[in-house]
Amino acid sequence: MYFCRKINFTMIQRIQSIYLFLVAIGAFVLLMAPLTHYSLVSDITVYVNMLKGSHNPVEFSGLVKTWPMLIFNAIMAVLALVSIFMYKNRMMQLKIAMFGFLSNIILVGMMFFMLDGFQKTLNAVAVHYDYGIFIPVVTLVLFILATKAIRKDEAKVRAADRLR
Repeated sequence: MYFCRKINFTMIQRIQSIYLFLVAIGAFVLLMAPLTHYSLVSDITVYVNMLKGSHNPVEFSGLVKTWPMLIFNAIMAVLALVSIFMYKNRMMQLKIAMFGFLSNIILVGMMFFMLDGFQKTLNAVAVHYDYGIFIPVVTLVLFILATKAIRKDEAKVRAADRLR
């Protein structure tokens, strides 16, 4: 009983904490999820994911470097996790979540521009987007929901302070 009171688990179980935790899970899944695969003229398929870059057992191994996307994905995940534990200072939690949202927007833009550039570099005949390309869009929505919930909590606290 004393342990629960000291850590205050009820504050971690707010809805914005769940949204931010789902963002961190999404960032982890994005590391291993396939982003695209390119079909080349020579019947070779090049697969791209964030952790390995491009991988093909034949000749294009390591051609696509995805480390800039990896950095912004890590920033997004760390900021989401840090923001969860800033529940006592809601304005700081909101700022950290907004920086995470900004890094997520940069990640989405970088993904589309870099993957389009990879298509031109490889002279790909066809591009097939896999489910990993949609994960950052889902995390954008989760960041928006988290910031709305943080603002709603702050408004409730300010209203309660006015009544005192």
